[in-house]
Amino acid sequence: MRLLPPGGDKRDILRQAPELAPPSWITCSDAVTDVWGRIRWEGPANTLRTCFQDPSKGRYIHLDQNRVITIREGARLQTIPDDWQFMGSRTRVAAQIGNGVPPLLGRAVARVVRDLL
Repeated sequence: MRLLPPGGDKRDILRQAPELAPPSWITCSDAVTDVWGRIRWEGPANTLRTCFQDPSKGRYIHLDQNRVITIREGARLQTIPDDWQFMGSRTRVAAQIGNGVPPLLGRAVARVVRDLL
């Protein structure tokens, strides 16, 4: 993770330390570019999947710290309030966040449906 610049991804690792890359990265270096990627400061974050705690599954590395985003940071990206309490293991909570409809999106859709009715 230390090798990743802001907004970087696996291609930066391939350039700087190819010996750290698995063979699949070399054979398909430009096919999937979000794995082992840092969230970008500019623009929206990528969609959070249920496995957002795994950097090999997408652009889930913290913007400027050498770690994946926390469960709470993932919840914030989904507009879940900080006082919301999740139940279950870390894996189950990540699945709840990744599978859930962001509350602000749900509210916006509900307003449109209400206005149409």
